[in-house]
Amino acid sequence: MNTLGAVRRILIKFSETIVVTMFLLMITVSFIQVVSRYIFNYSLSWSEEMARYLFVWIVFLGAPIVQDRNAHLGVDLLLSKFQGRAKVILQMLINIAIGIFTLVLIRTGAGLVLMTMDQPSAALKIPMAYIYFSIPLGAGIMLLVCFHDVLKSITNLSLRGDTAK
Repeated sequence: MNTLGAVRRILIKFSETIVVTMFLLMITVSFIQVVSRYIFNYSLSWSEEMARYLFVWIVFLGAPIVQDRNAHLGVDLLLSKFQGRAKVILQMLINIAIGIFTLVLIRTGAGLVLMTMDQPSAALKIPMAYIYFSIPLGAGIMLLVCFHDVLKSITNLSLRGDTAK
């Protein structure tokens, strides 16, 4: 499990680096577009598309980061009603449900990547598969995070029993 934890940390660090880089690039491209349009009265045809595709990557690589930090927006009303072992089991079931959803995303995203290999984007003329690849990649990292969390919950339950929190 230590190896899985190390792989998780590396993939989360990779995701953080890519997300920050793409966010800065998206802001830069948007700023250049605004300056170009309002100062030089010239619009860059590719900037809106690039910003949109960068945002897609930010979303799908940002999701595993948020999952890693257990910071997804959610209603924890039910979870807050439980203590100890029951809370750990419920959290484990939530992670299993998220894992199942990520498997669907991986399968669907991989299908989109394969279908759009030869389909160029409108302005940038890059294969749409490059954009859609963010779906299975982000979902795969998120699946690993969920799987690791489930393993930690199982270990926590077996080591601590009823005192697990």
